Amino acid sequence: MQIATPSDGGKAVFLVDGTGLVYRAHFAFVANPLKTSDGRDIGALYGFANTIINLVREQGARRMIVAFDTKGPTFRHEAYEGYKATRPSAPPEIRAQEPDVKRFLDEAGILRLEEPGIEADDIIGSLAKKLAAAGEQVVMVTSDKDMMQIVGPSIRQFIPARGKEPARWFGPSEVEEKWGVPPERFRDLLALTGDASDNVPGVRGVGPKTAAELLERFSDLDDIYRRMDEVPGASLRKKLLDNKESAFLSRDLVTLRLDLDPLAEGADLAVPDLPARPGLTEFLREFEFRRLEALLGPPPAAAAKRLPAVREAGAADLERVVARDGVTAISLACLASGTPPLDLDLKGLVFVIEGEAPLFVRVGAGGVPAREVARLLGPLLSNERCVKIGHDLKRDVHALRSAGIALTPPFFDTRVASYVLDPSRRHDLTALSQEFLGRSLGGPPDRKESGDLFADPAVTGQEAAAAGERVLAAWDLRPVLEANCRERHQADLLHEMELPLIDVLASMERAGVTVDAAHLERMKGDLDVDLRRLEEKAHREAGRPFNLNSPPQLREILFDVLKLPRKKKTKTGYSTDSGVLESIADLHPLPATLLEYRQLSKLQSTYVEVLPKLIHPETGRIHATFHQTVAATGRLSSSDPNLQNIPVRSEAGRRIRRAIIAAPEPWLFLSADYSQIELRLLAHLSGDEYLLQAFRNGEDIHTATACRVFDVAPGVVDGGLRAKAKVANYGIIYGMGPSRLAVEMGIAVKEARAFIDEYLEKLPGVRGYIERGVEEARSRGFVETLAGRRRYLPDLTSRDPRWRSQAERMAINTPIQGSAADLIKRAMVRIHELFSSRGLASRIVAQIHDELLIEGAPDERGEVETVVRSEMESAASLDVPLVVDLGWGRTWWDAHG
Repeated sequence: MQIATPSDGGKAVFLVDGTGLVYRAHFAFVANPLKTSDGRDIGALYGFANTIINLVREQGARRMIVAFDTKGPTFRHEAYEGYKATRPSAPPEIRAQEPDVKRFLDEAGILRLEEPGIEADDIIGSLAKKLAAAGEQVVMVTSDKDMMQIVGPSIRQFIPARGKEPARWFGPSEVEEKWGVPPERFRDLLALTGDASDNVPGVRGVGPKTAAELLERFSDLDDIYRRMDEVPGASLRKKLLDNKESAFLSRDLVTLRLDLDPLAEGADLAVPDLPARPGLTEFLREFEFRRLEALLGPPPAAAAKRLPAVREAGAADLERVVARDGVTAISLACLASGTPPLDLDLKGLVFVIEGEAPLFVRVGAGGVPAREVARLLGPLLSNERCVKIGHDLKRDVHALRSAGIALTPPFFDTRVASYVLDPSRRHDLTALSQEFLGRSLGGPPDRKESGDLFADPAVTGQEAAAAGERVLAAWDLRPVLEANCRERHQADLLHEMELPLIDVLASMERAGVTVDAAHLERMKGDLDVDLRRLEEKAHREAGRPFNLNSPPQLREILFDVLKLPRKKKTKTGYSTDSGVLESIADLHPLPATLLEYRQLSKLQSTYVEVLPKLIHPETGRIHATFHQTVAATGRLSSSDPNLQNIPVRSEAGRRIRRAIIAAPEPWLFLSADYSQIELRLLAHLSGDEYLLQAFRNGEDIHTATACRVFDVAPGVVDGGLRAKAKVANYGIIYGMGPSRLAVEMGIAVKEARAFIDEYLEKLPGVRGYIERGVEEARSRGFVETLAGRRRYLPDLTSRDPRWRSQAERMAINTPIQGSAADLIKRAMVRIHELFSSRGLASRIVAQIHDELLIEGAPDERGEVETVVRSEMESAASLDVPLVVDLGWGRTWWDAHG
């Protein structure tokens, strides 16, 4: 789910749950505490200040109120003695930082509110309703789900990013998508389910799914109890009747107060210009928040330069620009609505060339017709001697193509360049401009990546001006980012691999693949039967019926009824995740049944039911999006749909792949898959003589490993020994420890530990690679792939052994997995270029980690196969041969299998 920031943050009032934000920030640093040089705890303060500054910089917040809880009971405690009774008292580290949190807001000049006996939620709720009624747009910044009950057309909820969790926006449709009920029924849902975080009891035994189903049938809690005889199931009716008092009490507890008037007449909600407040700068220095001080940038008087204003251009202006000789670079940004790749509506284009102020071209109604823009700017935008500069140029390629305008390489994309420099950093243009140029951007951040929340239908002058700033920022960032890449010896990685890949991915997205909807419909019917069969089987194995999708019921069956061992505890109880089920599968048949049920259910909901809905009405194909700047290892990822997560080993996964067909007939798919690429890279990087020789001799590497580790001849290696060697080979790459290896092999942990020791003793080159790699990474702070891609690993020096161990596993795996990503990316660029230069109709349509899927024209098969094999097998010079497995077929599975 993705919903965007306001089209202009200055139009919205941001209401921040200060208490919730402090707690959230504190617990983000519990595993690796943040302290000043003199030992003061500052994790909560840092996280809080970072979020507030980012709301201003990245979300465009220009008006803000921060509300806090106060000590002492509230009206909810008076209504129910157990309210929040299960919450531990505030950690002393939080209490010690609270005064400094409020001092930060005072130094920043941001209004804060608190009222004895009133929770921050009620202050925010009352303010949100009053402001919305007065015609204001409101953003509630809080992770508290209670606030979703007042989300509406003018009120949105924003949950800031934390760790690897991305920021999330909730409007009415997003609330309903997540919980199954609209905002106006959300408090009734909480009345039924309760809220463990606040010790709100709810109705015992009723979970979110059941509650949503009830509220879909009945209008609210009162209606449920009025029409109790219509509630399905005697068991559910009994639960509701037994807990009626609790349900209505819970609704009272979760209902926000909306009648408060905490805001003084004439209160100033404006957020001052933060860089211009010297007290704030001194505050950040006092607590050694150097990064936050850098984010603020210099005060206005010290701004690097005055930016030229954007001017709206007509056809005559375009004629003049195009007539200029020697234009070698153009920086641009498209203003478009809709969804890439095929459904973008180009509304405007802002661009700048050397010596010119940025120009805004309104495209279509009220501006220059798209065909005229194509005629005038097309030659420049497709000129191979002119570099096109931008941020997320792949989207611009799609937006321009929708208007009949070709945007072709060479490209310079600031997002991609940032990704090359540090894949783990934030790549939004606002942050890059601040970090490298010391320049804050006006307007919303990276609008074109996420759309609009409170959007106007037409491009406004303010939006054009903001786009102009972004175009100039991209222009100015190009030499800075290029210099950084050269300094780190990453210029080739940027210019020969990542930037050319933009055009490849755009072409793949526009091409798409054909899906056999009838095949999937038949499969859906078969899966429905299989799921019902597995559900009945699970009930028999448990000795009673239960909801297989309910973690509380599953915990009760597994751990209370069947007395299976509890393995891992979470905030809500003992875990029933797949790892736990796998670890106890040999003790009872139920866990294995549950695992199979979950796998089929996930395939059903993620692919079988979804793929037909993604078929584009005009092309009859699905058009996945390929993400170039997400995975820290350098791998591509995909979405809508995620083609890379379709399992290949299960029969259901194979049937899904059979639904993806080459079109038009008699075209065929060519599947080109690197053979054991990661193990070949392990052999190359480790220099282990045994592995090198096995690959050079063309031996089966798992059989060869089994011979070496178990000290047996090849003829003695049976399926069991080979399987153990295979688990070990891949387990070593991914840093698998004895516990996980024991589960995978079905052996005791002690035996698994001895096996790892034996494996590393017999393959000393691998042992050396692991030890050397971790130590080098710890001393340098990063690891590198063969192409020079870096991944920074600060947790290698963490005091927390869990974070440190995870970073050590990344130090082992990233050079291997990242180098594999480099190889296939290099091959993709060369194959795409050769197909184009030779005028071939065949095209790359998907990349799934180590596999390329090519849709081949019938009369080009021989040439396509030669090009693909040659480019993939020559993508790098290794100490072992690169081998590619090729297969042709009408469906993806036929080609791959």
